[in-house]
Amino acid sequence: MRFMKDLSQETLSLLQRIYRESKHYRVRQRAHCLMLSCQGYTAKELQKIFHVNLFTIYHWFDAWELRCFCGLYEKKGRGRKPKLNDTQREQIRQWAKEFPKNLGKIGALIQEEFDIAVSKDTCRVKIFKRPFPQSFTRLLSLPLFRLLMTSPVPILRSHLMTHGEGMPHGLEDDVGLYFRLCR
Repeated sequence: MRFMKDLSQETLSLLQRIYRESKHYRVRQRAHCLMLSCQGYTAKELQKIFHVNLFTIYHWFDAWELRCFCGLYEKKGRGRKPKLNDTQREQIRQWAKEFPKNLGKIGALIQEEFDIAVSKDTCRVKIFKRPFPQSFTRLLSLPLFRLLMTSPVPILRSHLMTHGEGMPHGLEDDVGLYFRLCR
């Protein structure tokens, strides 16, 4: 049997806040699992509560032990890989300047040059895509430790100093939460 023990009250309060306020259900689920484990629930009981495999519970524990708060978030590389790489997207933007408002022509060029079939909607997304407003993108480009080094919460500061990680995948939606944690 494995338990999460020796978690400080500060860490538990941060986990509880992440559990209540994170936008990602998997992050909330992992934080809740760690809190319940700290209360003495066994891995078998947690498996039944969260309807996951026993190995999943152990993976959550391992991620917490290795990466602490960053272990709650998924690493980059999950999900579907992009159809087009960065150089191809840049080429598509160039074609869009040459042939404005002619997505059919751009789609034909993509098919001809890269041998990739894309719809007009995909062309439109590749040309005009900007996932965040520019000010928010600039904020996200800052490493996580720079955002939180002024934190009055010592547990976050010490974790960031020992792990030295950048922004974990999925944390961009929770940047506001982390700012609130630093208050």
